[in-house]
Amino acid sequence: DEALRDRNGTLALQLILKDHVRPALAQVKDRCLCHDRRRVKDLQPFISAIADDGITLNSLNAAVKALQKKQSIPSPTTKQLQDVQVQVLQKAAKALVPGKSRDSDILQHCIWLRLTRFAQNYSPQKQPALFVSGGKDTTRMIKVLKSAMPDYENVARIESFCEALKKGKAGTREGEIMIGVAEKVLEDIMEDWGWDVEYVV
Repeated sequence: DEALRDRNGTLALQLILKDHVRPALAQVKDRCLCHDRRRVKDLQPFISAIADDGITLNSLNAAVKALQKKQSIPSPTTKQLQDVQVQVLQKAAKALVPGKSRDSDILQHCIWLRLTRFAQNYSPQKQPALFVSGGKDTTRMIKVLKSAMPDYENVARIESFCEALKKGKAGTREGEIMIGVAEKVLEDIMEDWGWDVEYVV
């Protein structure tokens, strides 16, 4: 789905820049962490790249790799990626509160978790992964999930919950069930990587 890929790519880029890259650069500046002239020189092309209105995920990735090479920064290990993945997913799971969280938020979180586990176990890379999407793309994301795992029981449950939401028939009980599904998938993800399910990053 090209339209879905493009929109999700744009959304992911915005989140990465807003929540991670720009705050990190602001800390470098505020704390005067960059004194070395060579480091300042190497950092400038990266700063220019993320300030470009035409920046894309690909150009951001290229800018990161260029900075890594110039500064001899090692790529993150699988273990480090796992730590970040589990931390993000745990934080999101804790934000789901039965009877208080919006059903649409619960639904999206379940979809993201299910796709995360699919990427972790069945994609060629089998690497830690995170997913994000806008509310208007929920139905498209479910189609992606169905095409990846057509026989998985929870996919049908997620689709049924989505249809109930559209018809205004989803209730507190259904939301609580879906939160339980999300929690179980998160436990499965952690167990797949060898984590204790009680562990908090």
